[in-house]
Amino acid sequence: MALIQLAKTFGLAAIIALSAFSGSAAAGSDKSRAALGYYDRSLLITTTGKAPQQVEPDQVTIQVKLTGVGEDVGAVVTALSAQKKELIEAAQGVNDNMASAQVISLDVRENRRNRRNKGNSKEAFQGTVQLSLSMKISGDPLALIAKVTNGRVEGISRTRFEVSDSNGNHDELKKQALADARKKAMEKAELLEIKLGRLVNVNYRETPRRSNYGNGATSLTVRATATFQRQDKKDD
Repeated sequence: MALIQLAKTFGLAAIIALSAFSGSAAAGSDKSRAALGYYDRSLLITTTGKAPQQVEPDQVTIQVKLTGVGEDVGAVVTALSAQKKELIEAAQGVNDNMASAQVISLDVRENRRNRRNKGNSKEAFQGTVQLSLSMKISGDPLALIAKVTNGRVEGISRTRFEVSDSNGNHDELKKQALADARKKAMEKAELLEIKLGRLVNVNYRETPRRSNYGNGATSLTVRATATFQRQDKKDD
């Protein structure tokens, strides 16, 4: 109805001019959105490249079990906390080793066996704590574990050898991963018979860097998810 009224008032030429203006405004709007970082997904190509590398672990993480008793819950927790502190200090004392521990689980309950046997009231409660202890590797990792844990823990499980964040600069791997992503994007553009435009965005991600030590090395892979503009070959 609005177009009919417009035609009656101003004539057909006004409608044509208005349509042309709307089209140019839309095109200008697309350019404005692109300048602000907004892109039509149908005009983008996204690929993921990777760059693997074998590296030597410089950190070991073990799960250890500590146990303690006390006359009440608070006494048990206090005893376990003291054991945790002693364990960390022992790890830090090995060649100025950096070490940290996180509590995984804590269980404190009444010592029923002690109650049935009418035992010592100072052992009325018993507790267990599972800790994740991380240490920098210095020399033989097994010798390190033995020296730190001997006489201080009830058991060891889930040993992991890792590469810490401070071990080297991964800028070169990022460059390789991005180059791999660009290569894949170019291959995809060729299949679609279009040209690959400029890089719009890239995100990097490193895989979990863990190993059971095995041959003394673990795999570190950097992945780059890159997004490129796409354009027709005639649009040079």
